[in-house]
Parts: sequence; structure tokens; C-alpha cells
Amino acid sequence: MISANPVFSAPRVAAAPLALGQNYGDMTRTVATSDLVINAANHAPWMVVPAHEHANTYLCVVVKGAFESRAQRRDECRAGSAIAYPAGHVHENRFGRQSSRCVNIHFGPMWTEERWVRDWLRYYRYVGVGAAAPSLRRLDRETQADDSAAPLAMASAAIDLLAAPPREVG
Repeated sequence: MISANPVFSAPRVAAAPLALGQNYGDMTRTVATSDLVINAANHAPWMVVPAHEHANTYLCVVVKGAFESRAQRRDECRAGSAIAYPAGHVHENRFGRQSSRCVNIHFGPMWTEERWVRDWLRYYRYVGVGAAAPSLRRLDRETQADDSAAPLAMASAAIDLLAAPPREVG
């Protein structure tokens, strides 16, 4: 991982923002409701995701591996990290020597109109949830399940994980 100057300005992006539920990487699973999209993406070693932005707020949960997020600053995002990206936030990601897996939870307007969600996800934020956290392990497990209840369980696990960091912060 690159760990030079901790302050970094991601380059401006000319392309249109990625739509609700869109991410880079090899998508292995996607569950979509009317206003919540959850996907799991695998990332190859040394993958570089160019500077980009998303049209919606989303939470990236690193369940395996690590990457360096480059935005207003650089953050080393290891397994157990949750990174909040507000809509329109320009960032790029650089993955390390091992393959990585991220679960991305995208929120549409119905979610971001809720004060507690809006307040928590308003700014770019890195939170260490912990690779052994029950909510993170459950989310990863549910994204790999293949039964008829998996979509509901995946959404439930995502909401459970969303609630964990604000409770710990206070």
C-alpha cells in the first residue's frame, strides 16, 4: 500500500456519476429493493479503481483484504472497515497484494431522508467495525447464501451493520 502524504486531493472526474448500486470490481451478488441496493464485489490484487463518484450515498464494508481510499485524505481500509461515501464524493481506490471483497450498501432518497441515516452518512467517514464483528460476519455470510430467504437476510444484515458504528460512537 502507498502511505505517503496523508493529505490527498482526488482528481476531478469528467465522467457521469455511477448510478444507484453501481461499483467497480467483479460483482458476485446483488440484492435490490426500491431504495436499497446491496452488492458484493471481489477485487483482484493490485487493482486500481480510477477517480469516480456515485450519484447516491453508500457504505463500503471491507470483509476481506484491504485497499487504500484516496479522497480528501488517504485511509488504509482493512477487513473490518466501513467507509461512508456521500453522494458526489470523488474518490479512488488502490488494492493491495491480496484479493479483496467488499460489500456495498447503497441508499436511495427514502433512506437518506431519515435523519439518523442522513446525519451518519453526510460526510466521508472511515470507521473500524472490526473483522470479527458479528454484524460484519453476518453480512458477509448472507451475501454468499443462496436460499430463498437470502435477499431478506442480506438486507437485514446490512441494516444491522449500518446501526453498529453510530451506537459505538455514541
